[in-house]
Amino acid sequence: MGRAPPPQPTSHPHVVVATLQTLNAKFSNERNEYEFLADFKLVVFDEAHRSIAPTATSVMQEIGLTRWQRNDEPFLIGLTATPYRGHDEDETKRLVRRYGSKRLDSGAFASNDPEKVIGELQDMGVLARANQEIITGGTFRLNPEDRREIEKFMRGSDEIQNLLAWLPRSAEDRIASDSERTKRIIRAYETHVKPDWPTLVFATSVEHAQTVAALLNREGIMSRAVSGTTEAMTRRRVVEKFRNGDIKALVNYDVFREGFDAPKTRAIIVARPVYSPNLYFQMIGRGLRGPRNNGSDRCLILNVHDNIENFDKALAFSDLEWLWT
Repeated sequence: MGRAPPPQPTSHPHVVVATLQTLNAKFSNERNEYEFLADFKLVVFDEAHRSIAPTATSVMQEIGLTRWQRNDEPFLIGLTATPYRGHDEDETKRLVRRYGSKRLDSGAFASNDPEKVIGELQDMGVLARANQEIITGGTFRLNPEDRREIEKFMRGSDEIQNLLAWLPRSAEDRIASDSERTKRIIRAYETHVKPDWPTLVFATSVEHAQTVAALLNREGIMSRAVSGTTEAMTRRRVVEKFRNGDIKALVNYDVFREGFDAPKTRAIIVARPVYSPNLYFQMIGRGLRGPRNNGSDRCLILNVHDNIENFDKALAFSDLEWLWT
């Protein structure tokens, strides 16, 4: 919808597909042209775990969805693979209330416990089972600049407001420049990943993605690095080669957490410190497509375990022993 002409009101069945960011911008700058969206009868919110963030709330109000959930409001459906807000129970309850405390999958599984649901989906072959290997990372400390950046994030909005998902960019850059850490990642790949396994690597910076891809190529493993700065057409071409098996290791920074589908992905390397359970599951979910989703029975997850001495948050994978066993 971003570059397309504004959608026009019509009496015929009408579907508008748009990103949250585009809608927010349109309502802010061109409200009169988009007011008719409030007359729609159905709203489907993908990645629904984001839908209680301030921007999402503002857009929903513009299209007639309020916290009072009046009878004349559009019908709201939320879709997400991570229907919770990290470890924050109050935020999760808010998310549940946004959808009238109703679950479309209610009664579909023997238990509503997330761990048991995942186990049942694995038994059905919908999800792959996961094996884990730990890669020793590095030991680091946050400096005053990092601390100021964290404080700014915590005063921010949307996903960062209640949960710091990543370390500040300045800290990530220092972690990415640790050459011994990078060498251990390469050695772990050679030790644990079989030559024919399509592997998705989440790097710590743009430069780190490029370095890891170059080192893997030097070892004879066909690899490419992509990031948010990669031209869209080039990225699509690289992804297609990865899906076709021409590229064995796709090394990325800050992309492919959502909206990326390569069911044959057989290994995931999480080389970026991740503190949000939601984002971590979105990342490893790229490799958890089971046989019934054209994926594999198992996926290998390699987690880099960094030690940030003066940071009291645990890496997201450290609380998932149940998933590996």
